Amino acid sequence: MPESNDNIQWSLTIPAEDDNNKGPIWTSVRIFKGTNEITEWSTPVIEADSAEIDIEYSSTMERPLLSTLRNIPNTAHPSNNIWHDPSETNIDLSTMVWRAERKIKNGQYIGNWVITKITG
Repeated sequence: MPESNDNIQWSLTIPAEDDNNKGPIWTSVRIFKGTNEITEWSTPVIEADSAEIDIEYSSTMERPLLSTLRNIPNTAHPSNNIWHDPSETNIDLSTMVWRAERKIKNGQYIGNWVITKITG
């Protein structure tokens, strides 16, 4: 988890990478239920795929269809250039508009993809 200091900056979007802005993407979530109900921010975690979670990003303006996401972990997506893995080095993550997440257990997906618009 990042420590609180002047070198850490939080953003509502994924910032462009440059000489002053390098390193992993950290994420934290807060659910807003109403004007009088305040929830706490979740503990920050590094945004990356793991044995338990698959994360993908899309830069399309319209919400991508679920059918454009893969059904088996670590395989190609059915439609090229719609979804991108955060580990890809040939994409600009600062242009991403959508984030998809799906849980994995014993090498198989469980549950459905959850697609969220990245706000900014």
